[in-house]
Amino acid sequence: MMVGTLCKYVVDEKTIRSLTSGCTGAAIGARFKWIIANRRPVILDVRRLCLHMMEAIRTTWSFLLFFGLLVFSSANFGAFRRTANSMVTDPVLLLKKTIEYMDKNNIRQGLLSGENELVQRWAREFPDRFLASYDIDYSLTDHQQAAKQFEKEVEQGKWRAMGELGLPYAGMALNDPLLFPYYEVCERRGIPVFFHTGLDGPNPQHLDFPKFKVELGDPLLLQDVVVRFPKLKVVIMHMGWPYPDHALYMLYAYPNVYLDTAVVNWILGRSVFDRMLREAVETVGSDRILFGSDQMVWPQMITPAVRSVSTAGYLTTADKRRIFWDNAVTLLKLPQ
Repeated sequence: MMVGTLCKYVVDEKTIRSLTSGCTGAAIGARFKWIIANRRPVILDVRRLCLHMMEAIRTTWSFLLFFGLLVFSSANFGAFRRTANSMVTDPVLLLKKTIEYMDKNNIRQGLLSGENELVQRWAREFPDRFLASYDIDYSLTDHQQAAKQFEKEVEQGKWRAMGELGLPYAGMALNDPLLFPYYEVCERRGIPVFFHTGLDGPNPQHLDFPKFKVELGDPLLLQDVVVRFPKLKVVIMHMGWPYPDHALYMLYAYPNVYLDTAVVNWILGRSVFDRMLREAVETVGSDRILFGSDQMVWPQMITPAVRSVSTAGYLTTADKRRIFWDNAVTLLKLPQ
């Protein structure tokens, strides 16, 4: 099995036989180096922000995010040609296509983030496919009370994680103390927190998020969070790009910090992604790196996201198993 930030991929023996039929031993090794003998390879995709859709346009934040996704999909320059005019806008079709691509890529489960009610709805409808992650409403006036309610819902088993916290989109820095009450709960309950770091686009300040500044998502800002909450599990999303060295330093310095591969494994050039992933594994190892797709409203991007890791020749079988499965299982406290 493989586990990623947002979905878990399962490849059974029948699938392996069908995919490797007619291949030479070398070809099989190159294509399926992550397959472990006597264990079904699984991917747990820890980043799938796909639920801020039409049904979620009940708040200003949800509307802005949906509008931002429309802008993202309509952009047709540079890296954004990969997603130009291919957005799935209907929430029913999005769910259908998401599961279709999960099945196509042998994905068992995904960790969902987005509008909380919609996240819970998907998780209730498909409890064996989706795990729910909590999103914070930054507009609330009493975050202490909201954090208490969140903890009650954690006790009820409703949430496996917190985030993606898109603080920079709201003009807030990653170390903003406003959200510290939630981190206190997460530290106490062993709930990991996923932080959006680095990139946005295209032309975010003019087209969708006027308060966004990429420097507000610099992973080094998370030092304040890690120092204040030393047992909190912190996930740096998108490999911190364009601050990959800052992200890598955080993993180098703090044992409770993780890195996820979401979005940058399909929106950036392959050589850029490979450089970041290779350097991370060479420097800190593969035991705190998580696979993520963050396919949002482009479910077809699950496939290149998976291939970015499964075809990485510089990774060992053990590296791929950790990135796809073991690390997320441990972090999310899932059954082995």
